[in-house]
Order: sequence, then C-alpha cells, then structure tokens
Amino acid sequence: MGPKRSVVKDESGSIFWRLLIIILSAAVVLSVLIPQLNQMREEAEIARCREQMAQIAEAEETYREAQGLYAGQLDSLAAFLPDAGLTACPVDGRAYIISAVDSTGYTISCPNEHGLVNTGRMSWEKK
Repeated sequence: MGPKRSVVKDESGSIFWRLLIIILSAAVVLSVLIPQLNQMREEAEIARCREQMAQIAEAEETYREAQGLYAGQLDSLAAFLPDAGLTACPVDGRAYIISAVDSTGYTISCPNEHGLVNTGRMSWEKK
C-alpha cells in the first residue's frame, strides 16, 4: 500500500504543475492580445469618427446648395444629416466643432483631435 500512495502524490503534484503551466500560458497570450484588441478598437472608433465628419461635410455642401451659404452650427444641418447621432465623436460623445464663413468655407473638427475637415479637404487623407 505504501508505493500506491506515493504514486497518487506524484499524480496530484503533476496535475498541479500542468494546471499552473496552462494558466500561465493563458496569461501570456492574454497579455499580448489585450493591447492589440484595444488598439484595434481605438482605430475603429477613429475611423467611425472620421466617417461621421465626412458625412457632416457632405451635409454642409448640401446645405450650401440649398441656402447659398455654409451652416455654422450642427443644429442647422440636422435636416441634411442621414442620422441625428452623427453630431458627436463616438469615443466620448462630445459634439464636433463647426465654424463657417458664409459661402467661402467651413471647418469641422473633432474635440478628440481625430481630424479636421476644411471645406471638403480631410486632414487624414493623403494629398
């Protein structure tokens, strides 16, 4: 009976070490994946923000065609936007900053510095 007990102790110790290795391996994998997932999420939010600013720029052009000048406020563009939720950055919900100079130009900027649209030119696009 003596030798059988020592075999059981070895198996339980072996199981402990195997579980410990599995847990540590999972921790290493997660420590690599979590930052990458966060970066991908941030990049998707920035892309969504920029797409929304591009849609606001399209609304500015449509507003100018209809009114003869650019809108200086998001409220004025509401009827020209496909979705009311386009007026704020998706990261934290702060409203985009719009300024317009009558019919000569406008700027749309993100409060989180994701980009700027200056009379149709997007700062994130290559020239």
